[in-house]
Amino acid sequence: MAHFSDVAHKMKTGDGLKFSGRTPWGYIIRGSDYSDASHYGKVRKDAEGLLWVVDSCEHVGVGKRLLAEDVANWPGQWYWAPIRHEFSGDYDRDAVGEFLDNAVASNVQYGWGGIVLQFLLHMPVVRGLVYASGIAGWKRFTDRPFCSMFGAQAMRAGQLDPVPGRAAQLITPQDMAQSMAFGEWVALVP
Repeated sequence: MAHFSDVAHKMKTGDGLKFSGRTPWGYIIRGSDYSDASHYGKVRKDAEGLLWVVDSCEHVGVGKRLLAEDVANWPGQWYWAPIRHEFSGDYDRDAVGEFLDNAVASNVQYGWGGIVLQFLLHMPVVRGLVYASGIAGWKRFTDRPFCSMFGAQAMRAGQLDPVPGRAAQLITPQDMAQSMAFGEWVALVP
């Protein structure tokens, strides 16, 4: 655990942010995924040095908010993780930043279809049918990202695959939290 002001200087565009929400929706996501993560976002450090969380949220789509304000005000716990040292040299943070900026400017919509897909994948009998049918590749599930799908797409834009071999629309917040691409997760407090 660290005060935001104590670690902010270490944060860079493309680092990971996970959130453990304390809302009914957050508890449902955490429970279904057996995880402490209910949401995932990316750090965006702008030219003035301000730190933003860029993410895809229901009812909003892709947007950005000041990270310090989110840490202080959202009902839940934000965590930050840097990209592990062995991956940071090849990670194109400029490309990630461009991807994030373009998604915000384009007002990319939230992927409710992906949430339905994730729900189906957590049902033991249905899981096999979903994979076998190929519906996970349908445009409805790939063109509008939910939080972890968006995060994976951003990292792949920077030439780092957080969950190798898995389609972005199949990646959960827990998958991102467990990715070997990240260093240790640090709980952020105001």
